[in-house]
Amino acid sequence: MLIGTRLAVSVVNSAQRASVKPEDAYVTVSERPAWEALARLATIHPQFAHYTFRAACGLEAAPQSEALRKWLVDNAASAASVLDVDLRTAPSVVFDFSVG
Repeated sequence: MLIGTRLAVSVVNSAQRASVKPEDAYVTVSERPAWEALARLATIHPQFAHYTFRAACGLEAAPQSEALRKWLVDNAASAASVLDVDLRTAPSVVFDFSVG
């Protein structure tokens, strides 16, 4: 959100300065890249951005992760009965859904 706000301020500043100094190309040098970045940011789901920023800060991506992890450990037997497998011993496959 902060990045988008800064880009929007940059675009507004460029437009305002261009109205004051239309002959000065320098005042609008960052306008086009800022519009392009705003367009790209608008396509990112807010929750994805939130979780990505949390992970980048060294936090759990989803704040509820620890509670879910604890629940799964405490309730492994009941979860396994629903799935017809013992989650503590069954082989698992890890899917990497990260952007990169």
